[in-house]
Amino acid sequence: MTELIAFLSVSVIILSAALLLAGRKGGVRMFVSADGKLPWVACGLSLFISFFSAGTFVAWGAVAYRDGLVAITIQETMCLAGLAVALLIAPRWRSMGVTTVAGYLSDRFGVRVQRAYTLLFFFVSFFSAAAFLYPVARILSFSWGVDARLGVVLLGLLCMLYVSTGGLWSVVLTDVIQFVILTAVVLIAAPLSLREAGGLDAFLAHAPEGFLSPVSEGFPWLFIVAFFLYNLVYLGGGWSFVQRYGAVRQPADARKAAFLFSILYAVSPILWMLPALVCRLVNGGLSGVETENAFLLMCRQILPRGLLGVMVAGLVFASLSSINSILNAMASVFSQDIVARVRPDASDRGLLRTARISSLVFGLLIIGIALLIPRMGGLVNFIIGLAALTGAPLYMPVLWSLFSRRQTGNALMVTTFFSLALLLLLKFAVFPRVCPGGARTWEMVAGVGVPFLLLSIFEIRGRSPKGL
Repeated sequence: MTELIAFLSVSVIILSAALLLAGRKGGVRMFVSADGKLPWVACGLSLFISFFSAGTFVAWGAVAYRDGLVAITIQETMCLAGLAVALLIAPRWRSMGVTTVAGYLSDRFGVRVQRAYTLLFFFVSFFSAAAFLYPVARILSFSWGVDARLGVVLLGLLCMLYVSTGGLWSVVLTDVIQFVILTAVVLIAAPLSLREAGGLDAFLAHAPEGFLSPVSEGFPWLFIVAFFLYNLVYLGGGWSFVQRYGAVRQPADARKAAFLFSILYAVSPILWMLPALVCRLVNGGLSGVETENAFLLMCRQILPRGLLGVMVAGLVFASLSSINSILNAMASVFSQDIVARVRPDASDRGLLRTARISSLVFGLLIIGIALLIPRMGGLVNFIIGLAALTGAPLYMPVLWSLFSRRQTGNALMVTTFFSLALLLLLKFAVFPRVCPGGARTWEMVAGVGVPFLLLSIFEIRGRSPKGL
């Protein structure tokens, strides 16, 4: 009961803060981009919270339990990606003066290209948000026995509620609150986990063979490098992240926000994964999907009930933040870059209403997809497969065009859609037969390699006298 009371108390605080912004003055621009007045610290914290979710603790926690230190290695690629984005990409987006990627595409390549990418973005976003929603429901199911399907529905409706009311300000403010709550609890859980194992020396001495290796058979260095490239493209070109780069006051603020993201990701994965790593030593009998509960099992063993409730609330709302970011980006694109162009005489108030209604409709579709994830091969495979198939083909061509005037709309569309078709063929027809044990690695390598190769070809042809 104490655990549930703590969870509900934190939930009320976060929701109250979000809903207070529902009455904040401003039209659709405030809903979409916080009117370009977002403080860089809040932007950086929001980037950080939006980038991970309960899936981090469920999916990568399962990897930490089974394979060991490689779970930290995988997540440190996000720190390096953040550093590269800070140096090269985030300020570039802010200097473009656009609030959405769709707006950039329309201005640079025309409406035809913008519409094609918008449709693809919507399709991918539904599955991405569902991948964040499902593990949160698993946490509620593990903690209090809530049916996972009911959890998906309730949490999805919760997201729809405060995205549709407060817009980007609500998302960012709740991100900051979640960061404070979750960081405080994790700073307590990590050392308590080590104490449960008998201290650092005992943990190192009793770790299974290969457990402390930075890579594993299932996640070799080739996968790590490819995953870094994927994260670089995703963080630099993901539509919900670009929306934040455009919401700060100046390019230098966008760079600072990405640097803050990088610094936080340098330390956080170590603290996040410690409980799951220690769980392997004190409870080595988990198997199959049970390994996805390793982090929470350890926290339940070491944390007081009230603090555990706070931890669960932090995990839940961190995941909802990722969903909220996607929902807000989708609603922003739909209102600003589709409806506003079809109906140029639409009032600001009407566009704001459109953004809010569309976020509700999109939320219902996300709930439906999340309910189907158990039939899609499990969470880890679903997340990695989705990333490998869609991440780089969708975001890399647009990012490349930021730095090259030689890329045309046709080049971008050929790269994206040819890459997607080829990757689907490789995933379902080639890799399972040729390299069944290493399919995950080759999916990730192909996912970033195919669009890079195609873009390189277009770039080289663009340098020739005849162009493309």
